[in-house]
Amino acid sequence: MNFRLGLILAGSAVLCAATSVEAQEPEDNKFTGLASISLEIARTAMLPIDATVAYQKALDLALDGIRALPMNSQSHFQAARAYMGLGRYAEADSSFSKAEELWPEYLDETLLHRENGWVEAYNEALELADVDEQAALDLFLKANILYQDRPETYLSIASILAGRAEYQEAIDAYKEVVRTIDQPTTRDREEETLTTWVTFRTTALLNIGQLYLGTDQPEEAAVAYQAVLDTDPDNDQAKSNLAIALAAGGEGDAALDLYEQILVDTASSEYDYYNAGVGFYRAEVWDRAAVAFRGVVDRNPMHRDALQNMAQSMVLAQQYEELLPFSKKLLEMDPQNEFAFRFHARALVETGSTDEAVALMVEMEELTFLVDNLRIISIGSTGARVEGVLVNKALEEGVSVKLRFHFFDRMGTDLGTKDIEVGTGGADVAMEFRVEFSSDQSVGGYSYEVVS
Repeated sequence: MNFRLGLILAGSAVLCAATSVEAQEPEDNKFTGLASISLEIARTAMLPIDATVAYQKALDLALDGIRALPMNSQSHFQAARAYMGLGRYAEADSSFSKAEELWPEYLDETLLHRENGWVEAYNEALELADVDEQAALDLFLKANILYQDRPETYLSIASILAGRAEYQEAIDAYKEVVRTIDQPTTRDREEETLTTWVTFRTTALLNIGQLYLGTDQPEEAAVAYQAVLDTDPDNDQAKSNLAIALAAGGEGDAALDLYEQILVDTASSEYDYYNAGVGFYRAEVWDRAAVAFRGVVDRNPMHRDALQNMAQSMVLAQQYEELLPFSKKLLEMDPQNEFAFRFHARALVETGSTDEAVALMVEMEELTFLVDNLRIISIGSTGARVEGVLVNKALEEGVSVKLRFHFFDRMGTDLGTKDIEVGTGGADVAMEFRVEFSSDQSVGGYSYEVVS
């Protein structure tokens, strides 16, 4: 979401400066004349070192002018531009403010220079971000000293802080994104910019909600998600996450109402159905949890995690006829999973296939190891990581087990495999493992087989 910005070439300000002293019309003199020449030399310099020298000369001349005529707004304005060119943003901010105080008609120009300085600092910070995150953060913060009314820097600041687990500081920065977008505009903006800012606002609010949920503040998270829905009532992610926040905050009935809306909304995503399934399951509404998880499986047939959740929900809802084909598929995808054996055996017993169920339980008892606690985690837009544990039942301690994981896209197409060897611990000891897979397509699901 970070991209370079162009300089602001023109614009009409709509703010008014507060005047605490009698307005002083800018005055030309030898200091302002020479400072103006130095500022132009700095602006057109080919080399950064030449620009720095010229900005410093302009600053010295402007400060001499201020000492000679402290109430000359032009010298303060020139000093501000020189400070800005030197990267001294706090001093530039103070000098611009003084120029505006002495001569309010400068406001159009000062806003333009402030924002252009902000744009240059923002672009420089973007270039630094990949090589020196701290330097980039410092520059983003300095840019906001000069100009506080654009969201891009706050969005970048929040992303850096969230990545550092400085969650409250990240929340505060995301709130600044919303503030800058919601406030009255200081100048005319292109329609494309305003459209982009609407996206930024939604992103910021969704991230605020996630950070509040992650720090056990569900009531605050609910406020953020509701703010998204107030302007975008069809935002499925906000709707789904609002239900999670409401449930976590003790408003179970309201959360269930939202989950029901997700189930009947044909535009609901796999993500929305999964969250609804978790919500219904936690509320012990087993039949609706099964419907929700089936909504995931219908859209992504190799989503093993949703398939296991659906099977367990169906057992609890006593939906054995519906369960039978799905428990069989789960066992094929996850052949060392004790739950998969038990779910399928239960479905067989309840549908009259007792002998087959008994044989299946005997097979389960003869397993030399189990695979448990599997879950898939997305890595970027296309990669994935599967985590789980291998529990030794009858193997010699220290023996390695080789598993081959198959990864699939959301249509069930095989994307490739990845082998992993897991060493065994003692009897009933769980050994953690993880396997990562990268692809040029989005990973939607997985299964595994025992190689050796």
